[in-house]
Amino acid sequence: MSTNPLDHLRGARIAHLIESDGPGGAEQTLINLATCFNAVDCVNVAVVPAHGEGWLGRELAARGITVEPFELHRPVSPKTAGWLLATLRRHKITIAHSHEFTMAVYGAWAARRAGIPHVVTMHGSR
Repeated sequence: MSTNPLDHLRGARIAHLIESDGPGGAEQTLINLATCFNAVDCVNVAVVPAHGEGWLGRELAARGITVEPFELHRPVSPKTAGWLLATLRRHKITIAHSHEFTMAVYGAWAARRAGIPHVVTMHGSR
């Protein structure tokens, strides 16, 4: 019998969605989660800003995690929403995990359209 509490997730395909990519707490949490899920053979895809600092994408890629950069064309962007839905489908994602508000909104919309569960974590925001 396995003692790893994540074993029941083995084989899951998890999208980690975040709107920031500097070396902060939310970003470190995402790295830690994706690394732990990798250890139980989950497929991890991180959706990170295309034109940010780049720190998070580099850290994830160094750990073998697929990185999908997104562009937010304006605060409410149907183009970004459609791209996210297509990305979830292309990677056959089975659960989406959004960090912070903007990606919680886009993630909820895309996950609902994709028919998959969605989890949101707000990190220290009011």
